[in-house]
Amino acid sequence: MNKVQKLVLFLGIILIGVFGFTIFRLTREQKGQVTTEQLTSAPLSSPSDSIKSDDIQGSARLTNEEVAKHNSKEDCWTIVSGNVYDISDYISQHPGGNVIVQSCGNDGTALFEKRKTSEGDSIGSGTPHSSQAQLQLEDYLVGPLEKLN
Repeated sequence: MNKVQKLVLFLGIILIGVFGFTIFRLTREQKGQVTTEQLTSAPLSSPSDSIKSDDIQGSARLTNEEVAKHNSKEDCWTIVSGNVYDISDYISQHPGGNVIVQSCGNDGTALFEKRKTSEGDSIGSGTPHSSQAQLQLEDYLVGPLEKLN
């Protein structure tokens, strides 16, 4: 293989990597985000039905009760610091394994911020998640938890 062929191969690999990374980031940015249009559109057909993060609508109420309905590995919502997140798609990617499933359907603030179970037991390093993990979490935001009066 001569120098020109090696250069073309090297540039091709670089371009494929940049393209792949761009597609990956665009896909990640679109997951879990709620638009203003979604929040103000027509109400759900039945308010008692469990809602999905893909179809959050004006009448959808992000309450503790609604979050509790999403309590499985396949349909996992959690609350972190007063916001609701649909982390269903992230569970299989979680570097800490299935421990993340403990937060499905309930408040996972302590688990995320302090890596402690609801009983106060440390999990993993016992240290807060990194700023990168906090940024990743935002990709899965459904919306703020409704405050009850």
